[in-house]
Amino acid sequence: MESKKKVKFTKMHGAGNDYIYINAMKTVPDNLPLLSRQISDRHFGIGSDGLVAIMPSRIADFRMRMFNSDGSEAEMCGNASRCIGKYVFEKGLTDKTEITLETLCGVSCRPWCGRENRKSARDWHKFLQQQDAYCRLQHTTTRRH
Repeated sequence: MESKKKVKFTKMHGAGNDYIYINAMKTVPDNLPLLSRQISDRHFGIGSDGLVAIMPSRIADFRMRMFNSDGSEAEMCGNASRCIGKYVFEKGLTDKTEITLETLCGVSCRPWCGRENRKSARDWHKFLQQQDAYCRLQHTTTRRH
């Protein structure tokens, strides 16, 4: 018999991408790729573009593991990182207005939190372009596992 575990979640969207966010600071659910596929199903699950686990990090304020709706793990997502900034600020996990975020591309990105999250779309696009270039540079020089 398959045991069902309850997982608290928050569903957020950034610029049209909707993800399920879980606080995995203390406990990480088993088999995140499978969980992402199950909860992302828009007919039999919660329905989303994927799952984002917010975890502790040794090299940044937080670590992000992001899984697409098919269960594949993505290196980075700017929209998800922006939502993480809002999530950790509003849930009281930080009081910083700017955080560092570890991603699979091995870079600490700095999504805006709190009032700073209200930047204009143009400012946000410029920020993401800078982070993407930095991510590519870091990815070619250092790969963290």
